[in-house]
Amino acid sequence: MTVRTVDVHHPEWPLIRDQLPKLAHRVALATEVKTGIAPSPDRIKRSLDLACLGHEDNFVLVTAGPCLVGYNIGQPWWGDMVALSEEFVVRYKPGNFADTIKDLEQHALALGCTALVISSLAMVRQESYGNYLKRKGFREVSREYMKGIDDRET
Repeated sequence: MTVRTVDVHHPEWPLIRDQLPKLAHRVALATEVKTGIAPSPDRIKRSLDLACLGHEDNFVLVTAGPCLVGYNIGQPWWGDMVALSEEFVVRYKPGNFADTIKDLEQHALALGCTALVISSLAMVRQESYGNYLKRKGFREVSREYMKGIDDRET
């Protein structure tokens, strides 16, 4: 397996392109289940479409194992490492999540990163994924808390 940028040259482009609306809905639903906040599937779909064209500034869109992954690279304010930080992972074909993690680790190393960060925002089965990640050497380093502060977002 390998990490590949998602664009019209990706060998599975027709499969991915046709699934983008469904994948956007799944990411939105998983996020809503986890947070109680309803994200916009249309905004997610627009971001995925822009990423496929190379015009999304918030994340790079790739396939890794059986999953579509959005990530960025940066340096946490509190440390010296350069981290590949996953923004979201959503399965687009049958396969093993372990392959996704293995591919992302290899990709991060190839890009010169010294850390890999996997978020838990959209993990519906957080315990099982969290336990798997811990067995693979990951540790929980932060949690985020959010509160809507106007009438539009609560």
